[in-house]
Amino acid sequence: MTSTTADRPARHDPVPSAAVWDLGVRVFHWSLVATVATALFTGFLAPRWWLDIHVIAGTIVAMLLVFRLVWGFLGSTYARFDSFLVSPFTALKHAIALLRGKAAHHTGHNPVGTMMIVTLLLVLFTLTLTGTISLGGTLKDGPLAPTTSYAAGTAAGGIHALLAWILLALIAGHVTGVIIDSLRTRENLVRAMVTGRKRAHPDRVPQVPAKPIRATITLAGLAAVLVPGVLVPSFMPVPGVPTAPLDSVYMKECSACHSPHHPSLATAAVWSKILDRLADHFGDNATLEPAQVEHLRAYLTANSASAWDTKAAYVVGYPGTTSSLRITQSPGWKSIHRDIQDAAFTSKAVNGKLNCAACHADSNLGQFKPRAIAFPSERKLP
Repeated sequence: MTSTTADRPARHDPVPSAAVWDLGVRVFHWSLVATVATALFTGFLAPRWWLDIHVIAGTIVAMLLVFRLVWGFLGSTYARFDSFLVSPFTALKHAIALLRGKAAHHTGHNPVGTMMIVTLLLVLFTLTLTGTISLGGTLKDGPLAPTTSYAAGTAAGGIHALLAWILLALIAGHVTGVIIDSLRTRENLVRAMVTGRKRAHPDRVPQVPAKPIRATITLAGLAAVLVPGVLVPSFMPVPGVPTAPLDSVYMKECSACHSPHHPSLATAAVWSKILDRLADHFGDNATLEPAQVEHLRAYLTANSASAWDTKAAYVVGYPGTTSSLRITQSPGWKSIHRDIQDAAFTSKAVNGKLNCAACHADSNLGQFKPRAIAFPSERKLP
């Protein structure tokens, strides 16, 4: 007996896909993934002389956030911030429904996902802000360097570090949520963020097209304001940072045995005690003429740690060990160099802990910036 059409089981066509995430959202998302991963790696795991890479990654994150702000008003439907209007109460109801296995499907972000995205964006914005303040205050770099004290930079740096841990937790929560929702809805959300397409569902609203031309004009206008606003202060003189070369008498008398330490690496009291004990200068007789001693005392006192607002002055200079008077024995110096093996200092290329200039190209200016660190190689020795 032949079967008729009525006898055959009904065929269920797959739910058709629809464009949800526009190109702007997708490029933003994956660019943010790459730059945040770079920033986290260089912030948590890389040595401090990789700081420039960390700063570049943070700058790109800031640029992406500016783009996302504009695209939140001029992108397509599910890119716009008006699709993010979800109350915490709605997100809580959705979370409870998820636990009960009764959560409704959402074409865009579900309420919990929306709250997560908004929180991530706010944390990233605060991270870039605190990072800029910290960079300006502690290392005297960037647009806020002329107006930010070391104390303010240190405080911002503490908040920046805390927010970095919070960001890691949020990323873990975001990834977990994507996995759970992909399993629950049987829809590959990672692939959807690559292709931009998801299954069409009844809650889907007609897409409002993006306005890329208006977005480009807006971004160009913002760049015309923001770029000079960042670059001009970055090249302004920074108060509290030494720029003058070392005193010629100090250079002549101290460089005979080692590279002279910048005066900011010790307090006036430490320098004064060192000058008072030149007859027994760490085991050597370094006696000078009284006039030379007084010249050096005036110079070192005027340029000691209290005269500058640098990291070297605060971390190495102020906690100086007055009992031994050795700068390389101060708690700050030891803390900064704790990851450096003793073999590095005893190598011919470095030739001792006193030879700051071997690794710090800007040691004569007392700045000691991470970008100026370069470990010498014995292969380059004559």
